[in-house]
Amino acid sequence: MRHPEKHTTHPETVKTDIYSSEFNRSLGVVADPVVAYMSAAETDKAIERLKSQMIDAARRMDFLEAAQYRDEIIKLQQLRDEKS
Repeated sequence: MRHPEKHTTHPETVKTDIYSSEFNRSLGVVADPVVAYMSAAETDKAIERLKSQMIDAARRMDFLEAAQYRDEIIKLQQLRDEKS
């Protein structure tokens, strides 16, 4: 049985340049050597800023960027916990 052409969907590849995203241009927070010297309060502030950026990226449906922010948040939380 053949379906009418008007109901057929045609998959398309997602075309995103992952190297030009805002996140990749900033190189990430954890890559910054200053992070090792941040106080717990400064680390918490950085985590909150990244959470906000992650939510904004998700709202724009840029899930790759949001996942990168999530990974940075996890790394910062681990660094903060190691210092405690």
